[in-house]
Amino acid sequence: MDIVTQVAFLITCQDVSMQLPFTLEKGAAITVMKLAITTSLCCITNQFSMGKSMAKGATQVVCLFIQDVLANCFICKHW
Repeated sequence: MDIVTQVAFLITCQDVSMQLPFTLEKGAAITVMKLAITTSLCCITNQFSMGKSMAKGATQVVCLFIQDVLANCFICKHW
């Protein structure tokens, strides 16, 4: 007898929900909160209802974007 048929009566359908990707505004808010307040990611994840890896990823994306923008804004003077 196949194992699936043996445990088929135990398997129930579960509701699984996926969160939508965060918006640019939400990513910026997470980054500003992380940079402005010396707090752990736990506080941020509770505030924005997301996991630590999502909050960390949002912070990295926005910081890299800011770094790219600022890198093109500074004028280097060679004396």
